[in-house]
Amino acid sequence: MTKIDELLNALENHELLLRGKQLRRLIEENPSYIETFNAILTMQKEIVRLEYATGVLQIEEKKRYELKLQELLDTPLISEYLLVIEELNDLVQTISNILSESLNRIDTE
Repeated sequence: MTKIDELLNALENHELLLRGKQLRRLIEENPSYIETFNAILTMQKEIVRLEYATGVLQIEEKKRYELKLQELLDTPLISEYLLVIEELNDLVQTISNILSESLNRIDTE
């Protein structure tokens, strides 16, 4: 097994990735989360469309959008999922930096 295979295997079995997959399944199994998320996306698109078409800021629509978004973010399952995703992104960035630095050292030797 190569070092890359070992790294990929370690990542596939990393507790953060496994927890993220578990949380995603729970979210996908709950239609209300999906409906709320889709409603938020629709509201966001409508705000952008109206502002572009009229040139007027949609203050009231933005307030409703922000309330709906905060409602979703205040859900423990969603907030944990987003935290796990952020931590996974940090982990991937750290690994990427390590690989890049290692490759740069090899190139200079």
